[in-house]
Amino acid sequence: MLDFSQVVQDASGLTPPASEIFPGEDERQDGPEVMTTVMVTQPLTLAAVRGQFSECLIRVQGMVEDAKALEVADDDRLKFAVALGGEASKIAKRINAKRKEVTAEASDFVKSVNGFCKDYTDRLGEVVMITKTKVGQYQHQVELERRRQEEAARKAAQELQDKLRRQAGRNESKGQGRGRQASRGRG
Repeated sequence: MLDFSQVVQDASGLTPPASEIFPGEDERQDGPEVMTTVMVTQPLTLAAVRGQFSECLIRVQGMVEDAKALEVADDDRLKFAVALGGEASKIAKRINAKRKEVTAEASDFVKSVNGFCKDYTDRLGEVVMITKTKVGQYQHQVELERRRQEEAARKAAQELQDKLRRQAGRNESKGQGRGRQASRGRG
């Protein structure tokens, strides 16, 4: 994997002026494009990074062992403990500063990629929200229509039931009326 930010650096580690890397339109020659040879440096590896921290890391192990074995029982041991703690704090700050220096370029790259991706994921989130809203509206309309149809069917069934009751009531009263006439004629 190449670290392209270092591709344009010369042997001294300095980046040549942009005019040397990308000549302007007026500096370009007619005909085939001339390629400039640039020095490619090795990408950062964990082994290379550890080498940059080696001085601190060697001291850390000794300091951890000293701190574990430390017993503060007098003023001399107290001074040693304070000095050991102060030195540990200074080394931790140096390690963090070096870590930030080593990872700065990668952090900037990660931030750039995250920002680039966030633009698209935000847009896609908007698509999800819009479609959810429209699907919800449609489903609401379908549910309202289903309820309207259900209510209409219930009313139609109720009207039919009422009509059947009225007819049954009329038939019953006609039947009773005929029964009275028949009983009058016999008597």
